[in-house]
Amino acid sequence: MTWVLLFSAVIFYVIFLAVYLSQSRYKDGQLLGILLPAHAADIEPVRQIRERYRKQLLVISTVMALILVWPLLLLQKWMAFQTVYFLLWMSTFILVVTASFRRSFRELLDLKRRQEWYVNLGPDGPKDGDDYWGNGFTYHNPKDPRVFVDKRIGTGMTLNTGTAAGKMIMGGTAVLILGIIVGVSFMLIRSELTSPVMNITEEQVEIHYPMYNYAFAIDEIEDLSLVEEIPSGLRLNGEATDRYARGIFRLRELGKARLYIFKAHPPYLQIKLPDLYIYYNDENPQQTERWYNILQQKFLENQRDSS
Repeated sequence: MTWVLLFSAVIFYVIFLAVYLSQSRYKDGQLLGILLPAHAADIEPVRQIRERYRKQLLVISTVMALILVWPLLLLQKWMAFQTVYFLLWMSTFILVVTASFRRSFRELLDLKRRQEWYVNLGPDGPKDGDDYWGNGFTYHNPKDPRVFVDKRIGTGMTLNTGTAAGKMIMGGTAVLILGIIVGVSFMLIRSELTSPVMNITEEQVEIHYPMYNYAFAIDEIEDLSLVEEIPSGLRLNGEATDRYARGIFRLRELGKARLYIFKAHPPYLQIKLPDLYIYYNDENPQQTERWYNILQQKFLENQRDSS
């Protein structure tokens, strides 16, 4: 999982920095998302803003790379915390880079206004529209009825957050993304901190674990054993990390199964039910053996009563 996160981070890192670094070059009449006449692009104050912006991105990229790699390596044993940290890192990276861009954007825009470097002049004044591009990427113009407009930077369309529809779409998207991040983080941390609990009564066995509770009658048990290995298979609905597997799986040669196991902590309690296998263990192998002995006694008693 560590290498998957690191690889994803590298792809995201390279694309994001490439997009933002490219804005420090004067291209298609724009610099840092602002329309500028060609002669203004090489004036000393403009060069200073460009160089300052590039240095800021270099420092940000170096620091953010360092605070990603080492924590991810230290958290290898705790995938949930590792994933949550990665999501927080990615969000912080986006905020810090866009904040740096916005600062340079506003600085260059103020300079443009003072020098009156307008590209499009109309009878009513400048028509460049820089003010509507809050950070060069997002568009906010209440006077423009269009919900979607052409991007100033890059290709495609972007929202006009000055319209009611634009506000609703942007707000809904932000809430959805935040909800997904918070929800996934909560579920991962809960899984890391919560272990399945088995409860054996006179007539049934109950396994308690959030979203994957399961209970079955003792007389449903067809076979019971302790095993050292579990067949490989596919996860259908559940959680699987380097440390544990919980939920519904399809195992090779056995079919459908419910797993509540700590990996690399054999033995595993194997319970065969009609059309279903259940695997359960405790992080402490001795506790797993105690559960097996208790359940085996119930199982044998039930067989004697049946006969």
